[in-house]
Amino acid sequence: MPASKFCNGKKGDRTHLIVHPVRDNPKDHLYIIENMMYGKTQKGRDSVIILGLNDPDHLLKPRFEIRLATQNELYKQYIQAINFSQNPTETQELEVFHALGNLLKNGNRKEAYSATIATTILNDSHFAEIKRLFVQHSIWNDELKKLEDELILCSLDVKP
Repeated sequence: MPASKFCNGKKGDRTHLIVHPVRDNPKDHLYIIENMMYGKTQKGRDSVIILGLNDPDHLLKPRFEIRLATQNELYKQYIQAINFSQNPTETQELEVFHALGNLLKNGNRKEAYSATIATTILNDSHFAEIKRLFVQHSIWNDELKKLEDELILCSLDVKP
């Protein structure tokens, strides 16, 4: 979860009170429901307040839009994966493989809103079905597994 200008401007000299995006594991301190961040620990709760992690204009709206775009892309890829599984061709295999890989890269810890993207992907039933189809057709490989592991690292819990 990279730091943002918005958060950096809010933290001031209170860095000991808040979750550091590199030194701390945000998953230990924060969770997300829909687009709202909540604290699991005092440090997490302080971070939500001090950093304004639920600011409607600066963070909630972008999180909502990113989550919706990610869900729409997953659904699109789900349909493509179904079409591929019913009539597999080498070209379609390459297309669905690269499309999923590119989407999963958006959840990389160096990307903005990586926690939102990673959490959305891992908790979407279309992703689970795409992965099942990829495994069934032997195209789920080490590269995709590595990208999935990165998502797991960046994702937040969706309950306390």
